[in-house]
Amino acid sequence: MIKLYALLISILLIQTTLLAKEKKKETYPSYKAGFQIVTDAAWFMHEKQTTENQEIRRARLYLKGKLLKSLAYEVEYSLTAGGKWKDLYLIYSALPNDLVLTLGHTKEPFGLEALTSSKYNTFMERALPDMFISDRKLGLLLEWEEHQKNDYGYGASIGLFGPSINDLDGKDGKDGKHSLAARAYHATYLNKKSFIHVGLSGAYNNIGDQKLKLSTRAESHQGSKILKSKIAYTDYTLRYGIEAVYQNGPFSLQSEYLYDSITTIQDASYNFSGWYAQASYFFTDDARRYKLKEGVYGRIKPAHPVGKDGIGAWEGALRISNVNLNNHDKTDGEAYEYTVGLNWYLIENMRVMANYITTDLGAIETPQIIQLRLQYDF
Repeated sequence: MIKLYALLISILLIQTTLLAKEKKKETYPSYKAGFQIVTDAAWFMHEKQTTENQEIRRARLYLKGKLLKSLAYEVEYSLTAGGKWKDLYLIYSALPNDLVLTLGHTKEPFGLEALTSSKYNTFMERALPDMFISDRKLGLLLEWEEHQKNDYGYGASIGLFGPSINDLDGKDGKDGKHSLAARAYHATYLNKKSFIHVGLSGAYNNIGDQKLKLSTRAESHQGSKILKSKIAYTDYTLRYGIEAVYQNGPFSLQSEYLYDSITTIQDASYNFSGWYAQASYFFTDDARRYKLKEGVYGRIKPAHPVGKDGIGAWEGALRISNVNLNNHDKTDGEAYEYTVGLNWYLIENMRVMANYITTDLGAIETPQIIQLRLQYDF
């Protein structure tokens, strides 16, 4: 733990030096280094006792910039969970018709919450249906978008992927041997503060006659897994997703539905599904920041940050999510999750989060969870 904090302090000093030497005129190659640190504490309230746990949820280092005017790069490495590569890719933006090509280790184009950075999502953990989403993979991604500020925006992306760079040994899992994924979205502004967003996603994942493993926790990374499923001799999976957002100033509604169809080499079929719906509201003069060019949410910049005669941005949120793993002769369970959240954005790169979580697994008893988070990045 001491070594980790020493490394983070070193990165902070390096970043300070880089900023001091930064030139006004952009030169190539360019670079920017930084880190993200996220610490969590959780209390699990059982019928007769309460247990407590803490962890460093994320500790990531990154380096990004441009090699040429039209060739950008990003490298991100996670120090937790034994160390894992996250982003590791090149972006080429000089193709005809405003196409953008990404080559390397990146996310599949699937789903709104999954593509929104964990730094900017409303709740501490993604909703239950995230169990169907693949992790970052090595691949080739082609993107296109068209937008007009405060008016409209739409885009599409498609990618061909292999395994994750962290799983090149070919162990069993949900990421498979290769996959094809695509997403399209459209956003229409009703006025400068109000818009509607809709999107569709689809993915084919070749598992290659391996055991498919799916599991999820109760939207708390420190909790135990509440649902698990294993399907032997899986040939391929087909995933479909639909997403929708309505935002009006400080108020927003967001929802997604995911459907996962699994086929084995014996032509047996299993169909699982999940969904979530969430609402949030800012009590201060702030709003969630929608990135029209990408069709995802971005960083919130408080109108009156702490330290500048302000109290930061305060946001309350409520989410209901569901995942259903019951299908034909396979009854691995169904879960409903209810989460209440409170977020305090002190400045644009620091926030405190609080979540209260309760889970409904039918007759199975589950603890109620209170968890807190301190998040900082630069």
